[in-house]
Amino acid sequence: MRMLQYGLFRFGESALGLKVLRRMEDLRAMERWDAGRLARWQLRHLRRLLDHAWENVPYYRALWKSAGVHPGDLARKSLDEIAALPVVTKRMLVDAGDACLDRRHDKRCFVEDRSSGTTGRVFISRITRAQRSWNIAAMLRSWEWTGWRMGDCWMRLPFGASRGMKRRIQAALGGGAYSVIPRICSQVMDEVLVDIVRAEARLIRVLPAIAFALARQAMASSLHDAAALRRITIATTGDTMHEPYRTAAERVFAPPVYDYYGGDGIPGAAQCAAGRYHVPPTTHLELVGGARGDVPARIVLTSLTNTAMPMIRYDIGDTALPLPPDAGPCPCGCTWPMLARITGRVSDIMVTPAGCWLTPVHFTSLLRTLDGLNGFQVVQHAPDAARLLLATAPGFDRRAAETFLLPHLADYAGPGFRFFIECVDEIPLTDAGKHRYLITSPFGAAPPLAPPA
Repeated sequence: MRMLQYGLFRFGESALGLKVLRRMEDLRAMERWDAGRLARWQLRHLRRLLDHAWENVPYYRALWKSAGVHPGDLARKSLDEIAALPVVTKRMLVDAGDACLDRRHDKRCFVEDRSSGTTGRVFISRITRAQRSWNIAAMLRSWEWTGWRMGDCWMRLPFGASRGMKRRIQAALGGGAYSVIPRICSQVMDEVLVDIVRAEARLIRVLPAIAFALARQAMASSLHDAAALRRITIATTGDTMHEPYRTAAERVFAPPVYDYYGGDGIPGAAQCAAGRYHVPPTTHLELVGGARGDVPARIVLTSLTNTAMPMIRYDIGDTALPLPPDAGPCPCGCTWPMLARITGRVSDIMVTPAGCWLTPVHFTSLLRTLDGLNGFQVVQHAPDAARLLLATAPGFDRRAAETFLLPHLADYAGPGFRFFIECVDEIPLTDAGKHRYLITSPFGAAPPLAPPA
């Protein structure tokens, strides 16, 4: 079976114009490079990227001109020289529109990469097939660190509506399967657990909140094959794990849980068995804001190999902690740059009286279809009610939005829970400068874990 899946993967990557297996071989070799060799490889790709963005991407040329910076003066000796360039944000790139794309090509020839929406807004970046090969290879290589091997079955558990036949075929060609989660409740979690065992999945790729819900349901029910679940590894996507979520998941599934961090078409960092986060060579990650001790710093990412929609000094909106200077090499043997922990990217969960669980992804899956919307926030103000705040632009049709949203939200939340929609000028930031998209009260937070038996 493994050889059959491997053959299907080779056929699939050829049909899609990808070179994933070749890039995986490259990454395996690069894990053993010394720091000097790795820095030279990255510096060479950074120079090419900066020259390309200046010549072919109107947005960056205008931005850097206004800042009085020319890329020809940078990246001559060190990656650190890139700090002279201005930081860009998601809002800046959205506002720039097609000006942030490689003008030499029709954007329809690029691959769309959609974010999961756990940050409160789905962002569409565009990447080349070469970049997609690197991205998939980085993810699969991180899965190999868990013990998964090419040809093993894996499952993706996306939230929301069916992802369509194209996505299912792509997953199947890669040895994967889908089990779409329409809502987070006991009945659906039971069905998904059955699907996972039946598929003989070796690894599941899932949002932390859903991993937590699956683990809690498995502990609460005697219907499931505990030994089979114990052989399955969890690789997260979208968020990083609350420690209580991790504790629950590791009681049911194969420990440890592995975080995979990235976003907006950029692989960020993957967790190895030693618990450290390794940044792949195709990404240059900066910590901005004077991280020291246990003070998190802002993550600024540069994708060194994406020319379709360059992401150069991109503030992804998350924070991280560096390793202490005396941490030493990673026991896993990988020499890539490391982080101690990703912080500032953990979503809340709201539990309704009907026992349904809601996360930001529930709302982004609906709100992505509305025009004239600049942001949202959900605030639970009673055990059976919450306010949905919508930051709207002129021309937003509130009545049409309510007609569309309220029935769907009622279905997600279950009986006995009400939503009230309010239009506001802007959504306030937290004291740490972050958007918080779901604010729960003690009566709406996920109940604490039961102690181990």
